[in-house]
Amino acid sequence: MANSATKSLSDIIVSIAKAVAQAQSDVEESQLSHIFTFFKKKFKKDAQGNLTDEFLPGIFPRRLKIGIPDSDSKFLRTKYYSVPYINLLPITPIHIETIKTEFDVSLIGLDNLQEDENSENMKDFDALPSLKVDVVGSSFGKEKGLSAHICLTMSKHDLPEGTSRMINELINHCQGYQEDLILKKEEQENVENS
Repeated sequence: MANSATKSLSDIIVSIAKAVAQAQSDVEESQLSHIFTFFKKKFKKDAQGNLTDEFLPGIFPRRLKIGIPDSDSKFLRTKYYSVPYINLLPITPIHIETIKTEFDVSLIGLDNLQEDENSENMKDFDALPSLKVDVVGSSFGKEKGLSAHICLTMSKHDLPEGTSRMINELINHCQGYQEDLILKKEEQENVENS
C-alpha cells in the first residue's frame, strides 16, 4: 500500500462535502449567468440627447411590449405595456438537497495523535484517535475485518431563523435605506426651488 493513499476517514468525508459545496456553487453560478441574460447595460446620454460611450450605473431589465385592447375607448385601440422578460419566466433555483455516496475502504488502523494515560476521559476533540483507511487498496483484503463498505448521506438544511435575520440586517445596512434617499432628494429639490 502506498503511503500517499493512506488517509483518515474524516479527510475523505470532508473532501466529499467540499466537492458537494463546489458543485452547488457551480450550479448557482450557472443560474445567475442565465438570469443576467434578461438584463442589459444602457449607455449614458449627453446634453443633446446623443448616446455616449459610457454606461449608466447598474443593469436594466430587457423588456417586451404586450398589446392589450383598450376597453374604455369608443374606438378600437390597443394599449402597449412594457413588461420585463424576467417576470414572464418561472425561475426556480436548483439546490442539491441530498447526496448519497458509497465506497469501500481497507481499514489500516487507528492513528493516535497523542498518547494519554487517561484515554477514557478524553475531552479534546483533536486528541481523539483518527481511523486510517486506504481507498486505493480497498480491493485487497476482502477478508472479514480488513475492509469496510461505507454509505454516506448528506442532506441540505435550512438556515436557523437567527442567522437568516442577521443576513437580512447585513443586507439592509449595506444597501442603504430608501427613506434616506427620498429625504435627500426632497431636500435637494427644496434647495433648488428656493
